[in-house]
Amino acid sequence: MASSSRSPALEGRIRLIPRVKSSLPVFEVGPKEPYGNVVLIPGLTDGPLSLLYTHQLAETLNCYGEDEHTKIGEVCQPFRLLMPTLSSSYLGFGVSSLKQDVEEIDALLDSVPLEERKNSPLVLIGHSTGCQDLVRYMRDGANAKYVSGVIFQAPVSDREGMELEHGKEAIAKAREFAEAECAAGRGQELAPRSTPGVFNTPITCERYASLSGRMTDDDMFSSDLTEGELGEILGHLDVPCLWVFSGDDEYVPPAVKANYGDLARRIVTAADGSREGGKSVPVIIDGGNHALSNRTQRFVHIAMDFIEQEVLGLHPDESKYLRNI
Repeated sequence: MASSSRSPALEGRIRLIPRVKSSLPVFEVGPKEPYGNVVLIPGLTDGPLSLLYTHQLAETLNCYGEDEHTKIGEVCQPFRLLMPTLSSSYLGFGVSSLKQDVEEIDALLDSVPLEERKNSPLVLIGHSTGCQDLVRYMRDGANAKYVSGVIFQAPVSDREGMELEHGKEAIAKAREFAEAECAAGRGQELAPRSTPGVFNTPITCERYASLSGRMTDDDMFSSDLTEGELGEILGHLDVPCLWVFSGDDEYVPPAVKANYGDLARRIVTAADGSREGGKSVPVIIDGGNHALSNRTQRFVHIAMDFIEQEVLGLHPDESKYLRNI
């Protein structure tokens, strides 16, 4: 879903990611030879710098290791934050797909030296629909084997968010049109600009059907999915995962938020599967909106706690923020 927050300016470097079809830019903040890398993938209508917490996250990662508490042996080397502009970034989501995002995230990680990928911590952060990207990436991505941990911030149901804003009947009618076009072999044709639920953004019938349908490529976190369906979608996640839910997420139906902890536990259980002990950490940020523009510091603290404790294995008994549900 979309966020409406604005971020301050941030200094860094822009380089191009080579791809077969075209080149995509990545904005990076931090040293050229970092201790580790963090990749941020936002959601619909978002891209580099659109999330308010980006600035504080970048500064915190860039200063990591400068004090005794976060010192890695004798090395005080900070992390680098990578923010790619994918084909789906900002208003491009309607003519893209999770499959294309996975290919482009792979292209980004291919641009990181192989030894760095193999030997340095690599953490992926997804916001909103970016969470779907990372679920799919951890299943299909060629570089997924190098990922040390994943942070899912605001993993919500696009379908339920669209219905909340525009009503189930309007979304069902638009979805029926999109599915009919797909069945007729016209899935890559654009839906009418009046199509509800996509912020007046050009969108193919195929992508609309995916965002608005049940058990489609994009439907991963809906409250009506069964335990078996959630397990089918999330059960391949085998690295430490932080699930950050916003307690006052404007795209989550009130009935779901009223017992948000239940859905969070179901998602975590599905992600952990039958693995003893599990690797998922759930957190609900009370009062937080979808983009956490009103809880930026708390999110950065939680994210750094997770990276230190679950990814790097430091200070395991000093958590101030994790596991609050």
